[in-house]
Amino acid sequence: MVDNFDDMGLKEDLLRGVYAYGFEKPSAIQQRAIIPCVKGHDVIAQAQSGTGKTATFAVAILQKLDVTLKECQALVLAPTRELAQQVCDACFYNLRFHMVHENSTKNLEFGVKKFKALERT
Repeated sequence: MVDNFDDMGLKEDLLRGVYAYGFEKPSAIQQRAIIPCVKGHDVIAQAQSGTGKTATFAVAILQKLDVTLKECQALVLAPTRELAQQVCDACFYNLRFHMVHENSTKNLEFGVKKFKALERT
């Protein structure tokens, strides 16, 4: 277990996004699951609502992203529309800090718009 985000070995831009999102210290689930997720281990995380499970997976995904690649690198499946929106919001908010390449940000915004257009059909 790691009791602060600074010791998790996260990319500097991602770390900045985590703190800007409002996190100060990782929750118990984040302390136990972020690093194993980043390392590619299979993880089943069960915790009460509001404990940071979504952020746990979002941080792990964002840590693994290569912003120079113009291809899908992660797919998140969610059982409800509300959870899917929460995951999207958490990732997109953090990506504004994490994605330092202008073209990558434009590609992401295009992908989000395309997804929202599909959602309406």
